[in-house]
Amino acid sequence: MSHHFVSWNVNGIRAIIKKEFVASVRAMAPDVMGLQETKAAKEEVLTALELLPEYKVYANSSKARKGYSGTAILTKTEPLDVTYDIGID
Repeated sequence: MSHHFVSWNVNGIRAIIKKEFVASVRAMAPDVMGLQETKAAKEEVLTALELLPEYKVYANSSKARKGYSGTAILTKTEPLDVTYDIGID
């Protein structure tokens, strides 16, 4: 059994979602996709990625600065467990 993984530095989820992002994700059809530099609050990322209902989405954003950094994982299979804080500041 093989899995298709994709990692993408989106440099801002709000900007990329207006482009061909959804079509590109569907064309690549990854099983798991990691997004870096989402640059939005967790809730904004989750809302933007509602356009891809075939994926479960797990997002995290900076607590120190709004619109800074941020990551998201999209997966077709629900994970057994999700940890958002590993205890390192």
